[in-house]
Amino acid sequence: RTELRKDWQRLVRSSLDEGAVPEGNAALMLWREALEDHRAGRHARSRLLWAMGREEARHAELAYDIARWAASICGADRSSCWRQHRQQFVPVSEFAVSVSQTAGAVRERRHRQQSEN
Repeated sequence: RTELRKDWQRLVRSSLDEGAVPEGNAALMLWREALEDHRAGRHARSRLLWAMGREEARHAELAYDIARWAASICGADRSSCWRQHRQQFVPVSEFAVSVSQTAGAVRERRHRQQSEN
């Protein structure tokens, strides 16, 4: 704990800058590609990209949890460093919205295709 108290800002920064932000962006990119591929009829590739996106989102969530833990252990939830870095990435709740919207679009497409057949 003593070491963490000295260096918690670096842990928060690196968890967000090297974990949550890039992993979260990768997840969103993969989910968008999955939706495009599904619309184009490339269903196997779409499923693969969707699964890869879920994995990237889990990595982003873990990095966010580590940053939040490091800040809370040091009583720093309200520090300027934490506020600054929290604003730089898509929160996990927005991932859920993105996934939900993409899944809804996929379900609607399947339903329309089944109705047409």
